[in-house]
Amino acid sequence: MGNSGKIITIVIVVFVGVFALALMQKAGGGGMGFFGLFGVAIFFLIKSLFKNDKSNGNGSIEHSPNKPKEVVNLVTENDVYLTKKEVANEKEVANEDNQEFTKEQIISSESFKIGINSVTKLESEFKNLPQNGNFEAIIFNSLQILSTIEEIKPELYFEIEQIYLYFLIKQAQTLEIPMDIEELGDFINQRFVFYDNEMRNMSNNEGYIGSKIYSAFYLQPLSKKPDFSFDLDANMRFLLIITTITNNLRNEVITLINNTL
Repeated sequence: MGNSGKIITIVIVVFVGVFALALMQKAGGGGMGFFGLFGVAIFFLIKSLFKNDKSNGNGSIEHSPNKPKEVVNLVTENDVYLTKKEVANEKEVANEDNQEFTKEQIISSESFKIGINSVTKLESEFKNLPQNGNFEAIIFNSLQILSTIEEIKPELYFEIEQIYLYFLIKQAQTLEIPMDIEELGDFINQRFVFYDNEMRNMSNNEGYIGSKIYSAFYLQPLSKKPDFSFDLDANMRFLLIITTITNNLRNEVITLINNTL
């Protein structure tokens, strides 16, 4: 609703309120109590109509639904479907001394490695992931990584994100995730939103332990809507470990950026 529409709404409500107050006074009723309540109602109405939208004002990343799809299209256009052998060959080429990379490429590739290493830490400190759960954990870590990059280097974020998401798509192919190229883009979008909402709930709701994340990693990987897990002991241990790993991951990304730029 535009500002003019909001003002008209307020004027109409005030007019109706004043008319109702006049009728109450004419009928001999107590109008002051009504007037006080009506004033409070008007205050909250104005506050509601003119409040700023701060739904994404907590520093968390706002992922455009089109961005992973752009990367998916890039993969499709270049006919890229990497096998594990091809990934190994690419790594060998990337390690050659004569290779030159932009700072965006370096941050993208090195931060992706940090995300992969964090999955390894989770498995060593908690328990092994199923293969599909491994990809879930990589998506979760990617959300933390991209959020951190956007927060501290927004001017470099777009280029870094595009390269990073390309790595993420290739990793899905390497892990042989059972989705076609279009489904992968949709799934990554959905999971970014899902994990972001779960992290918000844990931050804003005391006692919320994020058991849906545990379910997505270990019990129902790749499911459209992971359920709550009722294994309280596993949930609590998982929460403690994943919180520590996430904090360390963010610090590693910050250090990487400071050392690269």
